[in-house]
Amino acid sequence: MRPDRVRIVPDRTEYCRYEYHVNGKVVEFPHADVLHFRTDELLDDYYGMPPLMAGANSIAIDNYRNTFLANFYQTGGAGAAAILNSKSTIPKEVKDEIRAGIMRRMQRAAGAFEILVLDNSENFEWKMLGLDRGLRDALPQELGRVTQAELAMLLGIPGSILGLEIGYESSSYANKRQDWQVFWDITMAPMVSEFDDVLNLGLVPEFGGIDEVLFDITKITG
Repeated sequence: MRPDRVRIVPDRTEYCRYEYHVNGKVVEFPHADVLHFRTDELLDDYYGMPPLMAGANSIAIDNYRNTFLANFYQTGGAGAAAILNSKSTIPKEVKDEIRAGIMRRMQRAAGAFEILVLDNSENFEWKMLGLDRGLRDALPQELGRVTQAELAMLLGIPGSILGLEIGYESSSYANKRQDWQVFWDITMAPMVSEFDDVLNLGLVPEFGGIDEVLFDITKITG
């Protein structure tokens, strides 16, 4: 069953039961009819926590960065804000009209780019704020590498296996074979062990003649 459609309902007699929601309908399942492969979550007795949930903030930052870069390129490499200085006094309604006209030309939503219009200045000047180094500031590679490293860590998969930039630093054949071995030993083998625990609890009591469910992983190599 798709986990996002399942609701767990606590129950005093059988610990919990399950509701499956789809197309406005609800199908109920007793606890004994569901094998629940639950990930670790110390703060909840019923729901597990998806690995990527721990990296939600990093994913959000990466999405914000991509949105910013899209605006950056669509407006010809403009920064995050600008100041327009004028020698003469400018009425408020004219300031608002100037700001609105520039925003329309740049096709940016409010909040994505801000313009400060100042009057009675010494010089008439247009000054961009932020991104003084151009694309070097607009494309911070360090942020992308940090996000990649965090997600690879949460998934328990070496970066070379996912084809990430951080994985290409160890691009030799021997290193990649070692990464596959680490992936199996650290991530997959414990996961398989958790699977057979759930199968033993759910299936063995109902089927006579079955003592234990085990996965034979002795022939698996990296």
